[in-house]
Amino acid sequence: MAIETRKTVDRYIAFKIESEIIDRIAELFARDGLQPSIVFNMSDDTEISTNSFDELKKFPNTKERRIEEVKASSLYSQSPRIELTFRDAEEYGGKVSYTVTGEDRTVLHLTSEIDSIISAARMWWTPIVSRTPYLKGVESGSQGALLILSSVCMLMTMSGSLSDATRASLTTAWQTMAGVFLVWSGINWTARFIFPAASFATGQGVGRFKMRENWRLLVLLATVVGVAGGLITLKLEWLVK
Repeated sequence: MAIETRKTVDRYIAFKIESEIIDRIAELFARDGLQPSIVFNMSDDTEISTNSFDELKKFPNTKERRIEEVKASSLYSQSPRIELTFRDAEEYGGKVSYTVTGEDRTVLHLTSEIDSIISAARMWWTPIVSRTPYLKGVESGSQGALLILSSVCMLMTMSGSLSDATRASLTTAWQTMAGVFLVWSGINWTARFIFPAASFATGQGVGRFKMRENWRLLVLLATVVGVAGGLITLKLEWLVK
C-alpha cells in the first residue's frame, strides 16, 4: 500500500496578492501538470469560478465588487493534491491556508515552495493587524470588560447614597475607561485602513493599494518628524539648563 502524506497549515498574516504572486502559483500548478480550479469570493456575496489564473489577474475588482477570498486547488483525481486559500478574515486579519496531499517527498517539496510564495506575499506590517483566534479573543474580551466596567461606574454615579467625592471619582473612572475604549477602537480602525490585512492588488485593487500606500507614507513621515522634533526639543532644553 502506497504511503500518503498530508500537510495542512494556517497562517494569520497581512498579505498582498498581485500579478507576480499569481504567476508563481500558476507556475507551481503547471510544473506538476495539475489542472487548477480557481474560485474567488466577492464582497457582493457572489462566487466566480475559473480554471485560468489569467482570469483572476484580469478581473476588474471594483470597490463595489471587490475580491475577498481566493481559493486555488487541483482536481481531486490528480496527485499531488493542492488546496491554497488567501482570505480576508476580518476578525483576525489576513489568513492564508493550504493543504497538500501526496507522496511524502513531493509534499515536502511543494509545501516548501508554497511557504516561499506566502513569504513573498507577506507584508511587513503583519504584527500590527494580524490576530490569531486566541489573541482576538483576548482583545475582544478586554474591550468588552472595559465597556462593562465603564457602564457599571456610570450607573453607580446615579446612586443617591454616594458622597460627592465618591461620585466624582466614579465619574472620572467611567469617563476615562470610555475614552480608552473609543481611542482603542479608533486606533484599530485606522490601523486596518492604513495597513490592510488582505490586499488583492489586481484590477482596481492596484489603485486602492497605492492610495493606502500614500497614507502609510504620510503617517510614517509624521511619526518620524514628531519623534525627531521631540528629541530636538529635549536636547535644546538640556542645553539651556
